[in-house]
Amino acid sequence: MTAELLRVLLLTTTVIVVVVAFGAAIKPLADSSLGSGSVVKYVALAMIPMLQFALPFSAGFAATLVLHRFAADNELVAMSTNGLRYRTILMPVVAVGFALLVGMFILLHTIVPRFWGKMQDMLAQDATGIFIAAVSRGEALEVGQISIYADTATIDPTPPDNGAEQRLLLQGVAALQKNGVGQPATEFTSEFATVDVHRGREGVIMKLAMTNGSGFNASEGTVVFVPSAQPQAVQLGRALEADAKSMTYFELQDVRNDLPNHIEVQPARQAVLLALTRAHIWQCIEQQLQTTGRIELVEEGGRRSYQIEGATLENDIIKAKAGGQVRIVELDRAKPIREAMCSQVVMPFHSEDLVAGRVDLIATAPIAKDLLRSQGLSSRWPARIYGLSAAPCSTTAIGKIDFVEFTSRIQALSEPSTHIPKAIQAAGASSLTNLFRMMNMVDVDAFSHLCQRAALAWSAPLIILLGASLAAWKRNSLPLTMYLIAFIPGILNIVMIAGGQQVIRADNIVWGVIISWSGNAILLVCSMYALRQLARN
Repeated sequence: MTAELLRVLLLTTTVIVVVVAFGAAIKPLADSSLGSGSVVKYVALAMIPMLQFALPFSAGFAATLVLHRFAADNELVAMSTNGLRYRTILMPVVAVGFALLVGMFILLHTIVPRFWGKMQDMLAQDATGIFIAAVSRGEALEVGQISIYADTATIDPTPPDNGAEQRLLLQGVAALQKNGVGQPATEFTSEFATVDVHRGREGVIMKLAMTNGSGFNASEGTVVFVPSAQPQAVQLGRALEADAKSMTYFELQDVRNDLPNHIEVQPARQAVLLALTRAHIWQCIEQQLQTTGRIELVEEGGRRSYQIEGATLENDIIKAKAGGQVRIVELDRAKPIREAMCSQVVMPFHSEDLVAGRVDLIATAPIAKDLLRSQGLSSRWPARIYGLSAAPCSTTAIGKIDFVEFTSRIQALSEPSTHIPKAIQAAGASSLTNLFRMMNMVDVDAFSHLCQRAALAWSAPLIILLGASLAAWKRNSLPLTMYLIAFIPGILNIVMIAGGQQVIRADNIVWGVIISWSGNAILLVCSMYALRQLARN
């Protein structure tokens, strides 16, 4: 019986897995993200992940056929009349089911994730095909914070000797680069452009270069014309750390044990550090104004700086002391070149600076004069000075704060003695809440995959047991009829496992686990009922 069961199982699995693997290639072929020459390789890779769905049903089909033939030939009756109990007769089925259980656990937790990753890498590596397909459909290529549009795209037959594997030639190009919060930050347009495709360990990198283009900065409201423009390079390769589907069991457990350092949590963690950085900068500036009466703010690069004197800090406003005015001195390489007098200066944090806590300066009705001329002639003062850092305020220690200190540090911002502006306090509290939410989301997502894999592994021995018990019980019925009866709860089980995983991801873990395992419970109850009827009859 065991040899016959394994033979039918092997043949059935081969047929089902090939059909399902070809089905997995339909979508990439339909949207032109997979070239026709890559179909065979893609299907070959897809066969291994598809085993997780093919094995349970092929095992149930094999058990149904083999046990139905044994029952129809009265071999089961002969065995039972010779004193063999049904549990002994069905022991080969149980043994094959146990082997499938072990095999499915190994397959789902170690082998299948690797092949999911190889399939994703294969799609990502066909970068030029993805781009040309998007252009032909009139759509933008959305990768990270970059959206690239083009009227036409062709492959350069002679790519340059700069390490690029391929070069695309584009016409009518527009690239939209977003900031960290998803808002449009910079827009580039050009009549002609090139895209160089580089491949490396980190994945596929696309570098866009425009000629005779124009750029629009949304934050500054400025338009510039440049002979060449190079927006931020975009990466098409996957990040293994962020793809739970492509992680093995041990990798998922490592993620759950080190949630603060997971790649998907880093933006939320950086937001907490940014709130702490801005609070530190604000306190430092306030202290400098109180103790020394001045503060020096430096542009990026350190060439120019601005000294602010005779003021106090309230929220984000630098106000003049009683009866005086705020004096701002602009220095170029430590040499005073211009000064301005005003009643107050608004000092908001620079919106696009997500690391260093830089500030902008907006002087209210400044009266400026040129210090390079002895006459002190009047001069124009910028409406807004962008991205300044406080010279005496170091923020290097902020980035070294351990995760366990985040809660106490954020709570300390709300203490009355700190005088931290409400906006910074609110940003710190919300960023900390978002950090824990992201950590919980990553943890729940990893758990949902572990639960889904475990439930799917148990479905194989339960379906094979149900098929065997139904075939032995209803030996006078057609074997395909018995398999159909076993097939329906098997399909229901797959649906409930997938549904339970989605419920777990929605952070309803208890109900998600119940739903995920209820399909297996139905298979077990049906098997026990069929075995009981077999024993009674």
